[in-house]
Amino acid sequence: MPSPPHSTLEALRAATRERHALLDSSLAFVRSTGREPLVTYLGAMLGYLEPIEAALWEHPDLADLEPETRNHKAQWIRDDLAALGAADVFPRMQARPVPGPGTLGLAYVLEGSTLGGRVLARQEGLGDLRFFAGYGERTGELWKALVERLEAVGADPEARAAMVTGACEAFDSVRSWLDDQGAMIGGIPSVEDAR
Repeated sequence: MPSPPHSTLEALRAATRERHALLDSSLAFVRSTGREPLVTYLGAMLGYLEPIEAALWEHPDLADLEPETRNHKAQWIRDDLAALGAADVFPRMQARPVPGPGTLGLAYVLEGSTLGGRVLARQEGLGDLRFFAGYGERTGELWKALVERLEAVGADPEARAAMVTGACEAFDSVRSWLDDQGAMIGGIPSVEDAR
């Protein structure tokens, strides 16, 4: 039997590894050079992020993590859609509150996407899009600040468990939303189906 993760970051990565892999392997725009899958993905992400990010970064547990810097992903996507000549006609997800330390699990997923976006920005045709640039040169610094908060709060086993649950739920909800919006390849299996 493997030993339990020593850090909160390790616990989050271990708990979400399969969900993350399923999401990444099913994104239609990653496997296509066409404009439509990219616009569909960006529109779906706008519909997911816009209702969530303002509430997330207003959470008191995140007040000292530069919310004024982090609360712009939906605007970045709107700018990218405009640059691609796409109208903002995309549906918005119904926002759901994330209580207590679960909020940090959601932040882990959303902020982790800024790291992944920087990797995707190297792909042909994505480098000029603002959403994939994350925070530019500050991406690593802002990620490190979040990880420090995760570790501090995650020293409490109950808080760590709530963060893990929040992160798993965030991956599941974004994957489901992207699939519902047609941004995934051929429907998506659940984590249980992939086993």
